Amino acid sequence: PVADIREGTARKLQFGNATCVLDTYLYPKGNAEPVVTYLDARQTDGSPIDRASCVGALQAGRRK
Repeated sequence: PVADIREGTARKLQFGNATCVLDTYLYPKGNAEPVVTYLDARQTDGSPIDRASCVGALQAGRRK
């Protein structure tokens, strides 16, 4: 992640590259480890992008 933000028991991990930014929001359920319960994706200029397309772009960048 390019950012790891904690607020109380919640956590936001942000991933990004030249194509898009993906925010993942993690919340605990009881005493269990926090899990991703919501995703938000956008292009780097703030325009909307399909979440699956953003995830694909992020994964493609890791393979290089």
